[in-house]
Amino acid sequence: AGGGGRRGGLREEPAKVRSVALSRASAGAVAVSAAEDGSVAVLSTPTGETLHALHGHSAAVYSAEFSLDGNYIVTASADHSVRVWSRRDGRQVFALLDLPKVPLSAELSADGKQLVVLLAEGEARLYHISDHDFIQAGCAKLRPLTTVAGCQ
Repeated sequence: AGGGGRRGGLREEPAKVRSVALSRASAGAVAVSAAEDGSVAVLSTPTGETLHALHGHSAAVYSAEFSLDGNYIVTASADHSVRVWSRRDGRQVFALLDLPKVPLSAELSADGKQLVVLLAEGEARLYHISDHDFIQAGCAKLRPLTTVAGCQ
């Protein structure tokens, strides 16, 4: 008469997992796993298969969270950065680099325009993400493929 049993590992790697999260979006049967070696993976929860590896962190990732709509993943790392990733293709769309203290966790607002970050020593900071930031990130992704009006 027990609850759920262990069905198998979502992440069978030597790196120590520091954070896991499930997407709460209705379309998401995905999880994100972040590890001590800086690796982050987006995983299919039915199969455990890695859908995307998110590359960019150079130190332990302390937290990985989905946005409310499930379209983005926010990671906070000991490398003094917070990064926002596209869940669909695993590309980085925004980053806060060289933060003054190590970020322990971060979360994106429902409208995607604010990022709240908990820094070491109990300090919380609110960062604003402008539409320009996301447009520039989109331009950076499109630039290798095509020329788009408005992208420099």
